[in-house]
Amino acid sequence: MKTFLTAAALAASLGGATAAQAEIIGVSMASVGDTFLTVLKDRIESQAEEIGGIELRSVETNNDGDTQLAQLKAFINSNVDAVVFHVVDEDIGKTLSDMAADADLPIIFVNRPPKNVDSMPAKQSFVASAEHDAGRLQAEEICAVLKETGKQDGATALLLRGPDDHAGAVGRSEAVKTVLATDECDFIKIVAEDVADWDRAKAQEFVAAQIESGVSVDAVFANNDSMALGAIDALKAAGVSMDEVLVGGVDATQGALMSMSAGDMDVTVFQNAAGQGENALLNALDLAAGKAVPSLTFVPFELVTLDNMGMYFGAN
Repeated sequence: MKTFLTAAALAASLGGATAAQAEIIGVSMASVGDTFLTVLKDRIESQAEEIGGIELRSVETNNDGDTQLAQLKAFINSNVDAVVFHVVDEDIGKTLSDMAADADLPIIFVNRPPKNVDSMPAKQSFVASAEHDAGRLQAEEICAVLKETGKQDGATALLLRGPDDHAGAVGRSEAVKTVLATDECDFIKIVAEDVADWDRAKAQEFVAAQIESGVSVDAVFANNDSMALGAIDALKAAGVSMDEVLVGGVDATQGALMSMSAGDMDVTVFQNAAGQGENALLNALDLAAGKAVPSLTFVPFELVTLDNMGMYFGAN
């Protein structure tokens, strides 16, 4: 069963949070190296404080799979009531799923799925946002604005991807390409793309190299805001007017919103880090209390433009 949460539904779910309380919840984050994941983890912690009567045992792995497996084993041995895992990768996630099932321990995967996300055992759930929606919203908006600015006869674009083993990056990139294959947007051609690993500096380096090689850029599609900001760094360093290039990211981080305010970034897509953290904890509490939860809970993405960006300051 899948659940798609509207803002109203999310608020309603929080209202009943005190109904199911577990004493001890283990939390393992693959990393908190970017703003989004920090917000997600912080919201799990603040939500636990608001509910009360919950002990969180939080650990980080520095993106090491063996460390994360050892952490779950330690959680099992210490008799926690449920665990929340942001997994290192899908394969590690599958192993964690198997280990938790063998121990009859409820486990919630948040933001990054296990490989068996479509066939998880009982007492397991995945909380995230539907990644294709992020790429679709970004690409549709950039396509529409390019048309409005008279570039419907032909436009060139760069695509900055997250890691190829990251389901979110794959979903966002696939969705961008799907939109650009439609009759409405097939005037946009991706002339170069690369993996920049969510990293601003790597994105800057790639875009700078494309500009130096003579590539003309009308738009940049980036799988996250950090890479979008790196693209902007490269474009501005090369003397390219940001009035001539559309740049889109994902996450609606504060840096991205400030860039939009300055007239540099044009589009981002809000991924509700706090909403994912809240729902991960609530599902963990319910499973620990013996209640059923949806196997998949999706917190919607939201398009952010100059017209509505004021709503999102302070959110991520």
